[in-house]
Amino acid sequence: MIPTPERLALTHAAIQFAADAEGARALHLKGPALHEELLQLRDGRPVPRHSTDADVLVEPRHARRLVRRLIRQGWRRVASFETGSPFGHAATVWHDQLGYADIHRYFPGIGMAPDDAFRYFWHGRTGLALGHQLCWVPSLTDQRLILLLHAARSGGTENPDVDAAWLRPDDEVRAELRALAHRLRAELPLAAAIGELDDYRGDRHWDLWHQFSTGAQPSRSDEWRARIKAARGPVDAAKLAVRSVLVNTDRLAMDLGRRPTRREVWQAWTRRMRQAVDENVPHPEHPAKQEDQP
Repeated sequence: MIPTPERLALTHAAIQFAADAEGARALHLKGPALHEELLQLRDGRPVPRHSTDADVLVEPRHARRLVRRLIRQGWRRVASFETGSPFGHAATVWHDQLGYADIHRYFPGIGMAPDDAFRYFWHGRTGLALGHQLCWVPSLTDQRLILLLHAARSGGTENPDVDAAWLRPDDEVRAELRALAHRLRAELPLAAAIGELDDYRGDRHWDLWHQFSTGAQPSRSDEWRARIKAARGPVDAAKLAVRSVLVNTDRLAMDLGRRPTRREVWQAWTRRMRQAVDENVPHPEHPAKQEDQP
């Protein structure tokens, strides 16, 4: 059994090897790729990050090509870009020896066009050896913002990464992060991470990031309404509306540990429809029982 830190380094190396062969530009995120200044501290000492999968941001136009190459090299697709998350930002693949990897085509929370955002990150990249393979990682400041945007999706101010990326740095670094968030159109998600989300009430993205950053447990219907409201435009909103009534067969397969049968997909769909009705159709209250009159 390969220890997890070494396995993750090899996972990053294998994906970089595939990216190089495909001519795809890739940036490695979090896990063993994270700058040591962003590690959490225990008794004042950095603690290795406890990641279980590899995260790689790929230039959007190359992302699907890289996933196809990985599949040809023995990986198995677990979730597509469309079914992997509420943002549709990453496909998940699995390798029997290397484990899980998320191939990102953009990073949630960044409002700048994905191609432009990737080019910005790529321009400031630095090299890092992972698994004896040269890999590319974003600059330290870019990594801070990426970590905070991830924290906003994982509990907001309650996420321990907020301490490393926002609270420990000085005011000058925080000012740089605010400026970067403004440039990448990520001000609202940054606010969700650092406890300033209420400054953005009324923004169409507020509901969605409030759900993520506060750990709120909305109904499925409320979650989909928030996602549709935050969509990039009418076409994406229409696609989300269609997906809201369909079964995520990739997610169902992960729950079952195998591909679902047609019957199981039908059963999941009927459960979904019943839940939607329960959440959206008001149920008349039963009139109070009247006491018998003498």
